[in-house]
Amino acid sequence: MNSQEQQNNIPRSAREQTKKLKKIIIITFCVMVAFVVVYFIFSAFLSDAITETLTGYFPWIKDGVRNEYQGNNFTDIFYPIDYDHDIMKDKEYLGLDRNVYYYASSDQYGSVVVLDEDNCGKQAMGVTLLYEFVEAIIAGDVDTYNACFSDYYFEHKEIEPDPGFTMTQLYDIKITNMGQRRVSDELGEYTQYEFVLQYSIHKNNGTFRSDIGSDESAANYIVITDRNGKLLIENTLFPYHFSH
Repeated sequence: MNSQEQQNNIPRSAREQTKKLKKIIIITFCVMVAFVVVYFIFSAFLSDAITETLTGYFPWIKDGVRNEYQGNNFTDIFYPIDYDHDIMKDKEYLGLDRNVYYYASSDQYGSVVVLDEDNCGKQAMGVTLLYEFVEAIIAGDVDTYNACFSDYYFEHKEIEPDPGFTMTQLYDIKITNMGQRRVSDELGEYTQYEFVLQYSIHKNNGTFRSDIGSDESAANYIVITDRNGKLLIENTLFPYHFSH
């Protein structure tokens, strides 16, 4: 019996069902392909549109990161932005550990000092600069913050000085001395001082850092040099995975 005779022996209803099933499979496959194509073409547009819509209802939603803190591109929910808010009147923040701890070395046997304006100058080179750097972040003092960086830093990173941020609720602040070394390169001969700065941000509103959420910890590797006759930050690494 040839194939034509076999087909003629199949009931008509069964043949019609087979045809319908083939059509359904083909249509389903075409829809899936079309969906994948449309998704990849419009995914970026849809993401921006959704974020823009949400931002209209919740102004504290930030998309992506800014300035130095590049690399993590995501949408996170932050606390409302209020440039007039005095965090030093926030009882919840005042109840956190706001001391700035200085670790003289990265090993467990190094001394630990609670820094203040009187004793930071008695520590290693670069510690006073980092103490002022931290205080500027807390106070929302963008001028002092930007002044902690060298011109080379902005040129090398190809970024502009920070435009401004609110007072920032830093706590669990640790500065760890990672050592120093003499450097001779195309930029000249100078001393390089290396530190790790760790902190958490309570009630983060995203104006200073939008790459971490509230009460998340960040560790940053910071390089300070005296290349221009003044101690300034010349390089940073964000984020830096470090545990003391």
